[in-house]
Amino acid sequence: MAGKTGALSMSITISAPQGEALWRLFESTLDPSCLAQLWRAVEKREFDTADSIAQEYADTLDFLIEDLSWGAGLGEDFELRSPPDLLFRVFTRVGEEAAEIREATEPEREEARQEEEWNRLLEEASRDVLAVLAEGEG
Repeated sequence: MAGKTGALSMSITISAPQGEALWRLFESTLDPSCLAQLWRAVEKREFDTADSIAQEYADTLDFLIEDLSWGAGLGEDFELRSPPDLLFRVFTRVGEEAAEIREATEPEREEARQEEEWNRLLEEASRDVLAVLAEGEG
């Protein structure tokens, strides 16, 4: 990208799996509660917060329309068409959200890794013991 504004000087392609992950993220985070949060901020006269919520909502909708085509093109790689400034804002938030999700789910992933290790050890012990028993019978 040549700076954060203006036209893209290069093409950026998103893979089909990346597009599906983006759709899944937006599907889970973009809901009517965003608008309720916006109106609460306006009612409290917290205009900076309202501006931030509105910008994020507008950026996400623009990206869904312009680049993800409301999910119609999922399953195929696609070239991004949004202006660089919008892509910068959207993907900055996407990266932050992915980091937050990773951090929040780390305990569950660690538990799953430990479960997998225990299962591997159980299978290994079973194979080892049965192999020795089979040798003793032979």
